[in-house]
Amino acid sequence: MKKERESFTEAILRLTEKKERGTLLDYVRSLEPDEEFAEELERVVITPRRAPRF
Repeated sequence: MKKERESFTEAILRLTEKKERGTLLDYVRSLEPDEEFAEELERVVITPRRAPRF
């Protein structure tokens, strides 16, 4: 999905460019199942981030 030498932001902007009406969720739903993508999504988005306690 992300091209070589492309920033994460650039990849998101490219992939979500308004070609048709829709959301990022619509795009993700249109993808073929991908275990690596699912694991990364869970790691980054779904798993709550906990701030260190001092």
